[in-house]
Amino acid sequence: MEEQPQKPVGADPEEEAAPMTPNLLESLAEAREESAEHRETFITIPGYDKAGVELLARYRLLSGNEIESIAKKALGGKRARRSFQQGLAAALDTMAAACTGIFVQKPEDVEPVPLTVGGEPILNYGDPKLKDALKITADTARGVIVGVFCDNELAIMNHSARLQMWFGNTNSEMDIEFLGEGQ
Repeated sequence: MEEQPQKPVGADPEEEAAPMTPNLLESLAEAREESAEHRETFITIPGYDKAGVELLARYRLLSGNEIESIAKKALGGKRARRSFQQGLAAALDTMAAACTGIFVQKPEDVEPVPLTVGGEPILNYGDPKLKDALKITADTARGVIVGVFCDNELAIMNHSARLQMWFGNTNSEMDIEFLGEGQ
């Protein structure tokens, strides 16, 4: 049985094409501009709900070169099959590189506010104020992240998956849209 080649969408003159009205074109241009401007997002860090606040990390969009560098570091120059530990290392390094602050949000807060120690905001996972505040003994950003996530590697991978999904669509709000639920 010979396979028929697929024709491109819109190739049939009888198909109704979307009219290219100025309003549609303006909407597309606005959507592109908004997408290009949206370079940060908040993602909830699980396990802190008993404190009565939501703990969040703010992340920035990474460049392709930054992601490539992280992947090379995680793989350690090996071309072998990726292991869970290599994936975890890549997730930790990506989260460390992209994090631009740790925030809290109380139920009455409209927006997240920076988590501070002595009035100084915690800037990222490598900020010594974070490990001291949460009594984490690790000395590296990777170790601090593991501590922040209460040594739960699968929670780290889940959080990293949310971050990766956002990298692919920076217009999304990951806690709301990831699998149709928050947290």
